[in-house]
Amino acid sequence: MSARFLNGSSLEWRIYDKFWKNKGVCFNSLKLYEEAIQEFDKAIVIQPSYYFAYHKKGNSLYNLQRYDEAIECYDKAIQKNPSDSLAWLNKGTAFCQMNEYEKAISCFDTAIELNPMFFSAFHKKVLVIYF
Repeated sequence: MSARFLNGSSLEWRIYDKFWKNKGVCFNSLKLYEEAIQEFDKAIVIQPSYYFAYHKKGNSLYNLQRYDEAIECYDKAIQKNPSDSLAWLNKGTAFCQMNEYEKAISCFDTAIELNPMFFSAFHKKVLVIYF
């Protein structure tokens, strides 16, 4: 498989997309969000349908306070895996940061529909409604 990566070089890769995703998760844990985004992008190049890489990229963008871009990534994750209740929760959380509370509540409601035992979604919804 030939892939063009962010450094501009074109190489033959026989590495699974999960390697790059895991590398991105490590960078994210170290709060190296820009580096994490680059690794998630590599995973997406190798496997464009890999919803988890979009979701994790969204988390890194969220941590950089790039909420619009984070929401776009959550949307791509949701498009590829509509039952990802955590992506719905994180999308709602990003909307909260942008003071778009109605959209946030809608996302939390969807997360709760998908996972009726999702305490975090209930909690965030209550915070938005009552505070």
